[in-house]
Amino acid sequence: MKTVVQSMQHSDTLDSLIQRSERLHLLIKKLSATLPVSLSQHCVIANYRDKSVIFIVDSSAWANRLRYLTPDLLRQWQSLPHIQPIEKIHIKIKPLDEQTAHKPALPKPELSAHSATVISCFADNLPHHPKLREVLLKIASRVK
Repeated sequence: MKTVVQSMQHSDTLDSLIQRSERLHLLIKKLSATLPVSLSQHCVIANYRDKSVIFIVDSSAWANRLRYLTPDLLRQWQSLPHIQPIEKIHIKIKPLDEQTAHKPALPKPELSAHSATVISCFADNLPHHPKLREVLLKIASRVK
């Protein structure tokens, strides 16, 4: 079995992940801007897959509101330039849990010397991704 470092050393794998992430971020930004303000406070676009946008909403009431607006949103999104085709909206309900919302923050996990070394080695093998390399080296420097 390959380690994460071995798998990610092939720049094609990392490049495809970064490209997908950038495309998804751009799509989310464009689509979110078209949502009514009241709705956008209660839902988030989680993914795009198979010409479908996947939303996560915080209650069934907002899920119903989103379902009601689905035909209008799909029509509106078809007119946006440079948007991948969207034919369907999937809605998942994930209620906000008041108990977890008020929990104190967990202490930051400590990074072991071995993990820092692995992250540092991985970062050194990313010549084509300077921003990612910089972030990984910053993480690796936080070893206690």
